[in-house]
This record gives sequence, C-alpha cells and structure tokens, in this order.
Amino acid sequence: MTTIEAYAKTTGDEGVYARANIAPPKPAAPRTDPVQPGDLSTRLLTDGSIELKFKAATGGGATFTVERQTIAGDGTISGFAYAGQADDKTFVDNAIPAGLSTINYRVRTRLTNGEVSEWSQPAAVRFGSTGSGGGPLSIAA
Repeated sequence: MTTIEAYAKTTGDEGVYARANIAPPKPAAPRTDPVQPGDLSTRLLTDGSIELKFKAATGGGATFTVERQTIAGDGTISGFAYAGQADDKTFVDNAIPAGLSTINYRVRTRLTNGEVSEWSQPAAVRFGSTGSGGGPLSIAA
C-alpha cells in the first residue's frame, strides 16, 4: 500500500489505485474552524516554572498561543499579554515575575491557514496564603 501511495504521489497517476484494485485514500478534510482549547490545568514545577496543560485538536498544523495576566501582591492587574507558543498541548512558563499573588493563563488555537479560535477560559495560579485567620503567615520559633 505504501509503495502504491508513493507512486501515485510522485507520478500523479491516480489510476494506480484502480489498477491495484484498492480504494484511493480519502482527501484530507480542510480545517476551517479551529477548536477552542479547554480543560486547562497548571502545575508548579520544582524549578519555579509553571507547566500549563490543555486539551485541544492538533490537526491542521495547529499551534497554540498562550497569554498571561498577572495580579501583583498589591492588587494591580495587568492585561493579558503574550507569554509564548506551544506546538503541542503543554506550555512551560519559566519567566515568572516576583511579587505576584495570581497568574491567569489563556490559550487559543492557530491553524496554518491563519484561522484562530476563541480564547479558552482562563486557568489561575494563586501564590501564597492568608491562613485561616485572614492574616499573613508566620513561622513560630
């Protein structure tokens, strides 16, 4: 089968399938509607970076644009900004700024034809804790 397909591709002779008494392969369906990524999850790695995983369709030459929004310890919120690109369904952010209380990530699919999906729902990473009493944590000696 592989030899027949290779011959058909190199010579342009689609009749080779009929002569071999096999059905020709179905043409690839064009993807015009990129699928919105979903099920985002995050994990803090031991080196301090954050691993973002998500579910998405990867056909059609799909790549994934990742954006990050930060919330500082004083409550200052940034807009979403480009964090990087993923060629599979995993992105590692190793440029985490110091002094944050929260980072929100969102992802969208981009196909080779230029079409893009809607942004995913954000996934949040929260740093620190207020403890059960609502105040800052401390270490007792």
